[in-house]
This record gives sequence, structure tokens and C-alpha cells, in this order.
Amino acid sequence: MRSLITPFVSGYWSSDNYLAKKNKQAEDKLCKQKRPRYCEVFVALDDPYSYLLLQLLRQFCEDFSLDLDIHLIHRRQADMFPENTMWSKWAIDDATKLAGLYQLYLPPYYPKTNNLRQAQSFWAQHPPENIHQAIEHFEQLWLDRIIPSANTCPQPLLRQNEQHLQALGHYLPASIYFAGQWYWGIDRLEHLEQRLLALGFNEQPYHGSKYARTWENFCAQPTTAVTDKTQPIELFFSMRSPYSHLALNRCHALAKHYQVPLIIKPVLPMLMRNLRVPKNKTRYIFFDAVREGQKLNIPYGKVADPLGKGVENTYALWHWAKQQDKGTELLLAISHFVNVEGISANFHSGLKKICQKVGLDWQDAKLALKSDEWHKDVNDNIKELYTLGLWGVPSMRYKHTHVWGQDRIWCIEAAMLTSK
Repeated sequence: MRSLITPFVSGYWSSDNYLAKKNKQAEDKLCKQKRPRYCEVFVALDDPYSYLLLQLLRQFCEDFSLDLDIHLIHRRQADMFPENTMWSKWAIDDATKLAGLYQLYLPPYYPKTNNLRQAQSFWAQHPPENIHQAIEHFEQLWLDRIIPSANTCPQPLLRQNEQHLQALGHYLPASIYFAGQWYWGIDRLEHLEQRLLALGFNEQPYHGSKYARTWENFCAQPTTAVTDKTQPIELFFSMRSPYSHLALNRCHALAKHYQVPLIIKPVLPMLMRNLRVPKNKTRYIFFDAVREGQKLNIPYGKVADPLGKGVENTYALWHWAKQQDKGTELLLAISHFVNVEGISANFHSGLKKICQKVGLDWQDAKLALKSDEWHKDVNDNIKELYTLGLWGVPSMRYKHTHVWGQDRIWCIEAAMLTSK
């Protein structure tokens, strides 16, 4: 029933009319409160993305004269981070890549735990009144400067802010909440930037975007810039992941542009691996994927949830189709039908349309659906993903470069362009 109902609900939620109405209502509410530029920023002192975000927000606030409240949190919700140790190691490496891209400073290691507790106490006793003071708090900790002593226990403040973050519908530090929408880290500043420009909040004439570096030069180099046409791009993909839908289309475009192979390595969705995906996380990812799809010109939004049988059907057909050199073509077709047209992969009627679209014989496809040979490939793929120090999708690899998230496809392209 879920796969039959969700296309109507998700199609409405992702519609331009619904999103515009939702934004307008939230913006009008801020105007009535006489705080039209009011943003809430949630940061954690030991979070590298928070440190980078504040560094860029300094100029961002000047561009748009934002009215900020900066809230300090500490605990990451355990159910939001099923592999917390791996996440922490990955985060510092990933944030370092972002720091280099935006020419920001970030030490390649986390602050000392004892210093963190002292920095939290000092923040609680002397909360920052503006973005500059907030950055000073971070610099004291990350640059290993002397942190003044403080006798205020930070726990009540941290708990209060964490509860406020959850009540507003989010779960991550380095997040900005403005008029009903969330913007996580540097990667989503461009969305907030464009929204504020549409509202006419810029203080000076503004041209283009200052925060689109992770995607604006995608496939901008000539095909000949990549000389090794045999080295493949590898994509770890989940049929139920909105970001995998985006990454599949982008990796396909990248491989096609530079004329290199694309190898897709499906894995089971988190829920089918007994990992929880709480509602706040699911909701944010859906709406974020909608606006990312609009930015990247990749349709997404009318979704027929493939959880369970739809995933199994997809992977069984993929395993069969790749033996006919049509595995990638089939996954692209299924991903489009499921995530754009709301056609369920749970039932033969939808699967028949997909097979016909890519030129696969439906009678043979029905036999392939009964096979469980795909299980070994999928299990091997998740084991391989963990050996890379990753656990989530989409993840990508090119030679010795491996990254998590469709936001980091620029790292793969950079590796391709510099590879000898």
C-alpha cells in the first residue's frame, strides 16, 4: 500500500505550488514578528562543518544583513548516526576537502576533549552576541588557544538547544533554519543565498552565486582532459536513497562526458540492513533532494517507495540485465519511473513498462525476478563499502579517491582530471 499511496503525497509535497505556499506562509510569519531576516543557526564546537560554516557566514551576513540567533548543541542523536565512529573519521577528512575548495582554515584533527568541555562552559557563560564572537569561540578551541575559565555548567543550555533543534525538525549541527526551510552546512548556502536574493535582501548588487563551487564546473572540461578511458567510476547505490537517484544521473553524465566506464554497486537500503532512519532525517532528505534536483535539472519528487519487494525486484532485474550490458540503463530507467513518475517497482505492471523502455524481453525478465543470485553481489558491495571506511550511499570511487554523497562528485571529477 505504501508504494501506491506515497506517489500522491510526495508528488503534492514536491510540487512548486506547495513549496511556494509553504515558504510564503513562513516568510509572512517572520514579517509579522518584524524579523523578516531572522535565521537560527545550530552549531557544535567540535563539529568541523560548524567551524567552516561560521567562517563563510561572516561575509554572508554582511551580504544580506541577517538577524542571527546562534545556538550551541553537542550531542548528535545516536539514531541519526548509525556508524558514529566511522562518521567522525569521515567528517574531518570530508570537511578538509571543503575547506580547501573554499580556501578556509581547518586543522586536520579534532579538538581535545578536555578543551571542548571548557569551551562549552565558556560559551554558556559568555554566549556570543554576533557571528564574530561565535567564530572567536571556535578559534579558541580549534587553534588550541587559551580558553578563559568559566564556572557555568553548559548541559542545561545544550539540552535546551538540542530539544529546540529536534522540535524544528532537524538533527545536524552546522544547520541554518530560515522561514520553514533547513540549510545544512556550506553545501546548502547556495540555496539560502538564492532565496534571500529572490526576497531582495541583498545589500549590494549581486551577480551569480558565491557558494556553488561544488557543482558549477561539472563536466566543464573537454572529453580529452581525461586520458585514461579504461579506469571506471564506481558508484555504491541504494534504490531507496533520494541522493542515490541524483548521484546515478550525475555519475552517468560524468562517465558519458569523459567516455569512461561506470560500474554500479547496489547495496540494500538502511532499513533493510536493520539501521533506523528517523522521521526528521527522512523528511529533511526528501525536501533537500527536491531542491537539489531542481538545481541540477534532475527531476525528483513523485516517489513510489520501493522498500522491500521493490528493491528486491530492482536488484534481481539489474543482476540479469548487466549480463546483457544493460544494467546501468535499467537502473536509470527504474530510478526515473520510481522517483519521478511514481510507478511502483513492487508490481509486474510497472516493471514491464521499464523493461520495454530499455528493450529487455519481459518474459525473460519474469524468470529473472525469481532468481536470488543478486544477493551475493549486494552483500559483497556493502562489505567493500565498509572496507573503504564508508557505510552510506551514494558513495563513489575513482582509483584511490573515495567519497560519500552526491555533493562530492566534484572530488571524483578532480581525481579524474589529475590522474596520470
